Amino acid sequence: MNFTNFVASYGQSDFKMNGYMENVINFALSENEILKGIFFVDSEFIQVNEFMAFANETKEEKDSTIQNGVVVIPSKFNFNLQANVKKSILMI
Repeated sequence: MNFTNFVASYGQSDFKMNGYMENVINFALSENEILKGIFFVDSEFIQVNEFMAFANETKEEKDSTIQNGVVVIPSKFNFNLQANVKKSILMI
């Protein structure tokens, strides 16, 4: 699965991504397969808090076994990510 000039935005963040994923069908059909990929990402601005999986949880949500968030990476995901970000903000 190839990504060529894939352009996206989420909240205040913007992305342009190139790269690929391998073993997609086997990963989807088997519990033992590993999804592999290489991605190159360019961004003018990333608001890191928008991607924090558990940033705004209540106590009840933290006690839950359900995973919430924008980015939850599969346990069998082997990827290489190279990012060029001009500006990023993380508000603690």
